[in-house]
Amino acid sequence: MKTAEERFWAKVDKSGPLILKTRCWVWTAYKCNRGYGQFKNYGKMEKAHRCAYAFKNGTLFQELCVCHKCDNPSCVNPEHLFLGTKLDNKLDCIRKGRLSPTRGESHPNVKLTVREVLDIRSRPSYFGINTHLAKEFGVKKSAISKIRTGRTWKNL
Repeated sequence: MKTAEERFWAKVDKSGPLILKTRCWVWTAYKCNRGYGQFKNYGKMEKAHRCAYAFKNGTLFQELCVCHKCDNPSCVNPEHLFLGTKLDNKLDCIRKGRLSPTRGESHPNVKLTVREVLDIRSRPSYFGINTHLAKEFGVKKSAISKIRTGRTWKNL
């Protein structure tokens, strides 16, 4: 009978995209809707990247996050993973411009970076500004309006 670790690594494709001078190891089994791999470990579903980190480095504490240097949620390459607090993960997200406009967490559908949002907010108001900015940034006019009125990106 295979160990949990043997079952785990059998579900990994080590020929993923080349990022950070090494390849992403892509989880090939079940993934949640946000792209993170899921692995049944001792009867409990766990995030695959957390399992990969634990298999390589030992026990994990629940309060710590396993973050991706490569920003590929399905990557389980231990070289692409690092431990951090929720704050560390949030700051990494902000540095990489992946801050969600509503929840303040990373989100795959975010189209604008923090810098772009701050730029949008700094522009002077005049008739038609939202239409102009929507074309410039490639988003809907309603998105610009929500940014400028503070209904989204509340955390900035």
